[in-house]
Amino acid sequence: MEVINFDIKTIDKSNFECFQLPDESVYFGETAFVDAGNNVTLSLEEIPEEEQTNYKKIRHGFGIQLFGTTQENVLCKFEGYWRKNRKHGEGICVFPDNSTYQGHMADDVFDGYGKYLFANGDEYIGEWREGRMEGEGKFMTRNGGVLSGNFKNNYFLEGENNIMNPFLPVEVQKLDFERRQSTLMKRDQEEIRKAKEVHLFKTSTKQDLHRRIKETIEANRTPLVLASKGSLLKKSDLYSEFSIQGKQIREIDLRELYNQTRRSSTKPAALENLRSSVLTTLLNGDYLTLNIDDTSIRYDEVFDPDLREFYGQDTFPSLLWTPQEFASRGEAWNIMAQHDVTLKLNTSYQFIVWSKYRIDENNDDQGILEKFEQRFGRVLSLDHVNLVLCCGLSEEEAARDDQGEGGEQTPVGN
Repeated sequence: MEVINFDIKTIDKSNFECFQLPDESVYFGETAFVDAGNNVTLSLEEIPEEEQTNYKKIRHGFGIQLFGTTQENVLCKFEGYWRKNRKHGEGICVFPDNSTYQGHMADDVFDGYGKYLFANGDEYIGEWREGRMEGEGKFMTRNGGVLSGNFKNNYFLEGENNIMNPFLPVEVQKLDFERRQSTLMKRDQEEIRKAKEVHLFKTSTKQDLHRRIKETIEANRTPLVLASKGSLLKKSDLYSEFSIQGKQIREIDLRELYNQTRRSSTKPAALENLRSSVLTTLLNGDYLTLNIDDTSIRYDEVFDPDLREFYGQDTFPSLLWTPQEFASRGEAWNIMAQHDVTLKLNTSYQFIVWSKYRIDENNDDQGILEKFEQRFGRVLSLDHVNLVLCCGLSEEEAARDDQGEGGEQTPVGN
């Protein structure tokens, strides 16, 4: 693809503005104004003065946003086109690790044709969809390897039944290929469909809630716990039973993690804390709770962050969602343990997801699952997930919880 080159010297800057945003980044470029109905106007000159307070200034048109310089002197920035405060159109992104993207953006994500040069020297040129490699493209590794053809959801499609993760080392790709081939031989298409189908369990007591959580984990799936609109269930109800078992609870606050990893000054420490929480849980067989949105931390985005962007083989492995498979994949654990043979995986760990999102239990099961998938499909992969919906703890049980039965344990944060 042709290199994008915005010649700032030749661009008309007569209507450019320069201002600082709440995250301390600086914007220099074109602006507009938007009203409560999301209608855009380029100028307030024809708007009555008494109505101008109803308009908010936004980034709109061509502009450059500077996010600061890292310790390695990398100037993090976006240079390109904006629409209603979102990156939209051709643009150039420079990230804290010195990786770069040049190409088309749509609503703040890579979408269309673009080139991504990774910090380790890998390179992808091709089509993107909603922030992921999807469509025709070419992935070139720093060691000279080339994967050229069709990509979907960041995976390379090789043939009809085989998919490859281009980011994995060759030896791990081989293990991944062998596992997939073995799976395809043992399962027919119906079994594969069932493995990806979200299962719904309804419960009305705390005792039954924990039974459903245990059954889900034993079935090699991950429980995502929600409360109905009429339920008295709180996050503390999850932790109270765990404390009886004498296990440590570690909590990953997804919104806090997102905010910290967006700043170059706090990203390294945030990722190290994430790795420490996950690794300690796996070593001790403790509880790891992913808290999606039940937090007091301010978060300015419309949608919750996509959990998959934090996946890392030695920080937050995707196999956490399937405990039995993780335990059987020795190479995956070796990478997480950074090949320290003295570290042993404790397979009794439990990974649980919690959200404060409330669902109307009066909907039929299909309606509940549709609401669930609409809410969480953009946040995390729903493969191997059971939805555990608490439809109402009894008043007696709630009263016992308030009196401290079970001894609520304060989780260790990320």
